[in-house]
Amino acid sequence: MRLIRIRRLAALLGVVVPLCGCGSDDSPSSPPADNPTDGGLDGAAGQAGQAGVGGQGAFGGSGGAAGTGGTAGDGGSAGTAGTGGAAGAGGAAGMGGAAGTGGAAGMGGAAGTGGAAGMGGSPGCATAADCPQTSEVCDPVTLECAASVCDPADYTSCPSYPDTICLDQSNDEGACYAACTPWDSAVCCSLGADCLVQSDDESLGLCFHPGTAGVGEPCVPTDTGTGCSSGSVCVNLGTPQDPERQCAKSCQVFSDAPTGCSPTELCMVGSLCLSASIGFYDEVAVGELCTLDDYYFCGEEDGRLVGTCDDAPSGGAELRCYRWCRLALGEMNNADCDAADACTDTDWGNGLGVCVPGG
Repeated sequence: MRLIRIRRLAALLGVVVPLCGCGSDDSPSSPPADNPTDGGLDGAAGQAGQAGVGGQGAFGGSGGAAGTGGTAGDGGSAGTAGTGGAAGAGGAAGMGGAAGTGGAAGMGGAAGTGGAAGMGGSPGCATAADCPQTSEVCDPVTLECAASVCDPADYTSCPSYPDTICLDQSNDEGACYAACTPWDSAVCCSLGADCLVQSDDESLGLCFHPGTAGVGEPCVPTDTGTGCSSGSVCVNLGTPQDPERQCAKSCQVFSDAPTGCSPTELCMVGSLCLSASIGFYDEVAVGELCTLDDYYFCGEEDGRLVGTCDDAPSGGAELRCYRWCRLALGEMNNADCDAADACTDTDWGNGLGVCVPGG
């Protein structure tokens, strides 16, 4: 589900997507169902009162029953039956209204016709597998089953791009996810969702729904949610064949603020707080020769791993720890680099380069 490409870290961890908090900590709550109203009052020697309308069903709930038709006055025509309550999203249809009573004496009024039952809403969902049709997706905003409207091979194929981005769900069908800016309260998600980082330079996010598992607890992500409480993300510390998923706290690599990670963790690209003991951290400083392998993280500064081991700037001659930089900030005078360094695009991608001295 990575937007641009699967990086080395994601391949090692099986990362779903790292989380950043700009949405509410709470999942969207279901509105209470309206109470059905009673039928109208009896008519006085004339038309009977109209029945009340059934209440609207809550999300996943049943529509309220329609009101009963009023009794006709003498010789009057029967009251109109109530209308069935509209079903909530995924809810059962409302019950049809009872027929009105015919008028008494003389030319009796004809009995009213019972109201038609309300139609059921679309099934609620958290993942595509919850939908009755295998080609349907779980809409990330409404959490209802719907037809796919985009091609996951082209993330720009949503009708409302760039406000929404197309990603594939677990059935390989495309769904449109609302775009957001991580850690920017002015470009946040709605409906209780959180903005999850999608690019390594932390410039692009998509809206997913939080779960209930806390940091360090087991988690199960879905097509529309992390499975973890707001501010954390579900990562796989095992293997694809033998997964060991747990919630990890999110953090900002490109920031001077405290990371929020625990004392035994480091904030690293992917916007994750992870233990350095998981095996891809070379304990050398920025500018020093690396001792392990290409793409290992390095350069621990104030609880962050700010660099990567790379041999590309030297043409493969040496493996050195270079500082990360965000390519969008420009090659020269890049805020992430020293004044004499150039932010150089190597082969990492996903918005990041490295600061090369004297570039």
